[in-house]
Amino acid sequence: MKPGIACLCKLFSACFAFIAALLMSTPGARADDAGYLWSYILNDSYSSDTFYSADFTKPFGASSPIRPFGELLLQRDSRTVGGVLPQTLNDNYGLAALGLQYQSAAGLRIFGQVGSSFAFGPATPSTATTKHFDWRGGTEYYRDWSDQPGTGHRVIGSFYGDVIYYSRYKNAILYFQAERGREFGKVNHPIQAYARLSGSQDTRRYYYNEVVALTGGVRYLPFGRTGPSFALEEAYSNYLAPGAALASANVARDYWSFRPTLTFGTNF
Repeated sequence: MKPGIACLCKLFSACFAFIAALLMSTPGARADDAGYLWSYILNDSYSSDTFYSADFTKPFGASSPIRPFGELLLQRDSRTVGGVLPQTLNDNYGLAALGLQYQSAAGLRIFGQVGSSFAFGPATPSTATTKHFDWRGGTEYYRDWSDQPGTGHRVIGSFYGDVIYYSRYKNAILYFQAERGREFGKVNHPIQAYARLSGSQDTRRYYYNEVVALTGGVRYLPFGRTGPSFALEEAYSNYLAPGAALASANVARDYWSFRPTLTFGTNF
């Protein structure tokens, strides 16, 4: 493993451990007032690449559906060049931004933001300048219909979808994922088995952004549903782009991929 990647792994592991300890020692703040961290480390066998991301979002001002927020995003991968997965993964950069959002209690979020992106590791050729003025905006929707821990049939399920324009890519990208499964074992450290349908499309018709995937996986949650999780997944993906675009890029229409993933999300 390259020294830089090893340092990143240690950094993200330390962040996971610190935040998990913080979460277990202090009760969670109200979701509408608190900031939110979403972070992951994902290895993809098809692209022979590992992806790292930490996204901090914090609203400001009085609690209301419409309010300003700030975001700090750090992300990179181990190959440092464009690949066969969507642009939002195959990129190395940091972002500091301020914006305005509308967020409903039902899981709908509409936002717009402006900021500056900066190099975080070697940049890909299409985004090779050190700094960029960055603006993005769109709509996100999330819904969870899982049974409460320790109740019902322990069914888990969720949906997430977004449509976002990125000035960084001069591209609007649509993404969705729907997951359904069952939970087993003890409530404080369960195992989940699940299937997920996901897909993405874009306005520039880049083949790597136009894909649909069916994934099966097993996920272990060592501290229950409030804490980090480790998953082993196998995904079947099919590009939706025209055959000519795939032929010019010398890629197959479909592929299988094994994806170990470490994730952590929490309010702060």
